[in-house]
Amino acid sequence: MEIISLIKFTIKVFAQGVVSFLFQPIAWIFLFILYLQYKRIYRLQKEMYFGDLKYSIKDMMVTSILSGILAALFINILMTLVGITFSNSVGLQIVVLISLILLTINPRYVCLSYSGGLFSLFLIISKYLIDKDIINSKSFIEFINFINIDIPSLMAIIGIMHLIEAVLIWIDGYKAATPAYMKKEDKIIGVYVIQRFWPIPLIFYFLMKGTVSLGDLVSTPDWWPLFKPSIKSIDLKNAVFMAIPVFAMLGYGDFAISTDVKTKVKRTSIHLIFFSIILIFLAFFAIKYNIFAFVASIFSPIAHEFLIIYERYIENKKPPLWIRREDGIVVLDSMPNSVAEKMGIKAGDKIVAINNYPIRNLEDLINFFQSYYNYVWVEVVDVYGNKKLYEYKDYQNGISELGILTIPKYAFNIPIIEDRRRLLSLIKSRFKKQ
Repeated sequence: MEIISLIKFTIKVFAQGVVSFLFQPIAWIFLFILYLQYKRIYRLQKEMYFGDLKYSIKDMMVTSILSGILAALFINILMTLVGITFSNSVGLQIVVLISLILLTINPRYVCLSYSGGLFSLFLIISKYLIDKDIINSKSFIEFINFINIDIPSLMAIIGIMHLIEAVLIWIDGYKAATPAYMKKEDKIIGVYVIQRFWPIPLIFYFLMKGTVSLGDLVSTPDWWPLFKPSIKSIDLKNAVFMAIPVFAMLGYGDFAISTDVKTKVKRTSIHLIFFSIILIFLAFFAIKYNIFAFVASIFSPIAHEFLIIYERYIENKKPPLWIRREDGIVVLDSMPNSVAEKMGIKAGDKIVAINNYPIRNLEDLINFFQSYYNYVWVEVVDVYGNKKLYEYKDYQNGISELGILTIPKYAFNIPIIEDRRRLLSLIKSRFKKQ
């Protein structure tokens, strides 16, 4: 019954938090950032689709917000049942602030694995220097105590959030993926820009100190909370924790170069699940053994960055999927509301013939549509080597083109994007300029 009461309480507080987040300045900052990021995708679409769109900013934001809220509900129920608590809220606010600062370097650094890990390391090192009397400034010690955060609880939350992020990437990460062109070894290749962000309203439980005005009280199991506050001189059985809504954001950004988008996001999701499980276990052991707090703080940003580097290594190791060929036309994407889109031609399909007319390159395709057609059948070979046949008819208007994006021979008047550099490379290049 206590578990059911906790779940009901969580749903109630979560619903109140979703409404109240509209009045929080940090929520509007994140939503504005969300708008700016999707506006970039919007502009890229306008360039690639010659003014048309497949995903509007409104659609991208609405699906992100709804997916984030739904995922957040499960996150909060899980965190409440486990019992992840904190002694104060200042440290969490600083973690969010660090995320915003890192966002200016690269959108993917908004992730809490970076800000949470870096801030935890700063606290651990500072406390070590204080304990060893290397730093004995009273004001610095008071500052550290003021911004202190319960590191096992923070690492557990980051692990759980990434577990939910893995699910979000699996079911929602491929949406709004936008085609683009990139140069690789002086050749033009097709890529897909994958960028999704999910606003996450969270419920954190903070230890109330001194006299408090009590509202709804919910009894908890004897073992609750599992992740206890770092303050030792308290009676947890009689302690009161207040549920406070906090606003956060999850983000996923990458390029699909040698793998189709859906396969790539599923692979990334699986890797992220392993990362999350390891971090949660480290956080659990950090409750009793301080060394694991240090290990978790290092593991969080480094392992997360390693996953991204490893993904890029896999992508660069394989040959690009979307390249110019002479044995058929590789489809990068179909234009919005085009014949190709209505037929179901997919990104990565290689068109080899239309109405039994061999298609080896773009010139063959242009020559084919010099004649009038009201019925076409297109032979393709998909990314797995399977042969497929697509058909389309339009007896009223006729068919004058398929409406596909493919790989041009020359980089003239097309949007060429650059791969984002990693944080260390960015810092290194900036030092070289000085």
